[in-house]
Amino acid sequence: LSVTYRPRSSLSAVAKQFFHTGQWRREVIRRHPETANKRYLAPPVAVILLAVGTILGVIGLITGNSWLDLGFLAPLGYALLLLAGSAFEGRYLPWKALFWMPLVCATMHVSWGLGFLAGLREKPSAAG
Repeated sequence: LSVTYRPRSSLSAVAKQFFHTGQWRREVIRRHPETANKRYLAPPVAVILLAVGTILGVIGLITGNSWLDLGFLAPLGYALLLLAGSAFEGRYLPWKALFWMPLVCATMHVSWGLGFLAGLREKPSAAG
């Protein structure tokens, strides 16, 4: 077996790749529900939590309700986890790669989750 790896040339190309991966993972789970596990469900759940937290935080800022401001803890916590995880996992990477790692990981997570939530536009045939 020979595998050739071709890194994506841009952040938008990474986003497109992972969006499609999320769409197809949802289709696989639709066809084979026994394959669903926490690992595959984490990105869509994270996208929902990030969106809800951000919306609540913005509403809190607009209305002056400080309890709703706590919604910003979701994106803040996610950002801190990304930074810590990137620093740990990328500790042997060159500085330039380490700098980009949190943004690339966030792009992968959010794109995958959005693709999963969106699903396929057209349902593939049973044979395909």
